[in-house]
Amino acid sequence: MEYLEGMKRLFSLFLGSLFFFSSLGAENKAYDQIVHEAIKEMMEQRSVPGAAVALYYDGQTHLYHYGVMNQKTKQRVSEETIFALGPLTKGFTATLLALEIEKGEMALDAPVIRYIPAEKFRDNLAMKRITLEELATHTSGLPRWPNVGARKLQNFSKGDLMDWLAKWRPSYPPGTEWKDSDMGYGVLGCAIVEAGGASYRRILHRQILFPLGMSSTYLQLPWYKQKVFARGYNRKGDPVSHWERRGWVEAVSLLSTSPDMACFLKANLDAKGIPKNLAGAMALTQKVRFEKGDIRQGLAWTMVEVEGVDLVVQEGHANGFSCGIALDPERRVGVVVLSNKSDASAGKVSQSIARSILHRE
Repeated sequence: MEYLEGMKRLFSLFLGSLFFFSSLGAENKAYDQIVHEAIKEMMEQRSVPGAAVALYYDGQTHLYHYGVMNQKTKQRVSEETIFALGPLTKGFTATLLALEIEKGEMALDAPVIRYIPAEKFRDNLAMKRITLEELATHTSGLPRWPNVGARKLQNFSKGDLMDWLAKWRPSYPPGTEWKDSDMGYGVLGCAIVEAGGASYRRILHRQILFPLGMSSTYLQLPWYKQKVFARGYNRKGDPVSHWERRGWVEAVSLLSTSPDMACFLKANLDAKGIPKNLAGAMALTQKVRFEKGDIRQGLAWTMVEVEGVDLVVQEGHANGFSCGIALDPERRVGVVVLSNKSDASAGKVSQSIARSILHRE
């Protein structure tokens, strides 16, 4: 018990030193303090090894880095550190869909079988009815993952996904209920690839990553970036092996850095300097498409109220990482929080930071 208490005190002192040095040479602005206090609380309460924050406020981007990317090597988190984005990947896929909608190549109310091989679903009435909008708003009725066991899930391919869908039957009519679905975004990705005539990786790079200058965002980690890839940790603090969800890479597989996510954040808030079609697509994703009870859902984005502040958010965890993004498009304020611990609740922290900053305006 004394050992544990001693470790807690050392961890607290370690955090204190990190926050002190991260503030040196910077103006003591209110938003800096808000970010520091929120991340300090998250790291202390959840024993989070490391975190990065991108803030867009008053037309300026601010980056913050805390802790270590790997508890064994003690390498510090920096602008080069790569985090797994997990469910934030859906925001990129939804933007690609919106770009196709803007071009007139796809339609939100179109059935998905218009864009994917329909012969597999000849006898599946539910798949014939599901629309692109229902996939993008998590109202298709598809579960998050298929119930096939952890080992098989790791190797679940696109072919496996199509075979599983051919036999699937919904528990309720599509378009009537909300349920977060990685599988749904895997199917949506297939449709985007068919419409775009190229691989998901190529379409993503051509239409989002290159125009926004996001040169450190990947679907697969390049070998030469291994040393700056953060290690993910589970709730117990054990390291987690990174694995691709091949069946739904379009839902959870992107990797990125704080500067790159700052570019994505800014583009979703400020159309200046980005292609007009991309700005229009991003605005389209943030519109409410499904409402039921407390749920207000856009294309990947969810609309929530946090202590009187309306925010547009995405959040989630995967592979030992927890990430979140919160926007106020009207006041052009946004926050991204990246962390390398699965239970860090980074989404709630991003919302808390955004709320606190907006309350001060």
